[in-house]
Amino acid sequence: MLLRSCFLAVLVLPSVASACMVCNTELGHQIRHGVFDGHFASTAVAVLLPFPLFVLAGAAVHFGVPRLMTPKQDAKAITGEK
Repeated sequence: MLLRSCFLAVLVLPSVASACMVCNTELGHQIRHGVFDGHFASTAVAVLLPFPLFVLAGAAVHFGVPRLMTPKQDAKAITGEK
């Protein structure tokens, strides 16, 4: 059943995409050339870069920032004990 639904969606989506009012205009062509020009890789990196940064920030908040020394080692380093 799921396979049929996916197959139906694949058949229907191209007709929806071809009904785009903006895509076949001059503005649509300018947007397409602006996105898929010679600088596509740098544009894609600039657009996608915030996502891993947000994931790292969320992981740091959820799991906590890793500490280099345990509290006992920290206290020993401050007092000079071995």
